[in-house]
Amino acid sequence: MRENLYKASDIFVNVPDFEPFGLTTLEAMDSGAIVIGTEVGGVRDMLNDFYWKYDFADGMKNNNVTGFFVLNDSMALTNKILEVCILVKSGEILGDFGAHSEQYKKFMDSIPVEYGKLKEEILKEPFLAGIMMHNSMARAKKFSIEETAKNYVEIYKNL
Repeated sequence: MRENLYKASDIFVNVPDFEPFGLTTLEAMDSGAIVIGTEVGGVRDMLNDFYWKYDFADGMKNNNVTGFFVLNDSMALTNKILEVCILVKSGEILGDFGAHSEQYKKFMDSIPVEYGKLKEEILKEPFLAGIMMHNSMARAKKFSIEETAKNYVEIYKNL
């Protein structure tokens, strides 16, 4: 049941004050969700923040952006959720109608000015949401039990 909820979600929000591992974040990433989370514990280790990791000159080429950090503040969280909704919707409209469609142009024109930086990045990399979703799934695999076991074996060999 829980797995189906994750797979049906484009966005996952996890804003704890304390989180030693972040299993729910990992499960959401494994399902391809773009994560919004506070920079604590396991969430900090798993999430590659857009504004910290994104190379604004080069685009998505050399990073593994998976989501966004946010302060545990209701207004900041509201704004971040809106930002990610814009990102996801732009990808849906692009996929449905194409970059040169009237629908896509209208949507891009309707993005509020306070989200101008995000709009610039979407225009540079129209498939940004899809790339981030793919990155989330790939990053989650690095935390699998198999990968963890390999890492422990390597550490043990080097002792």
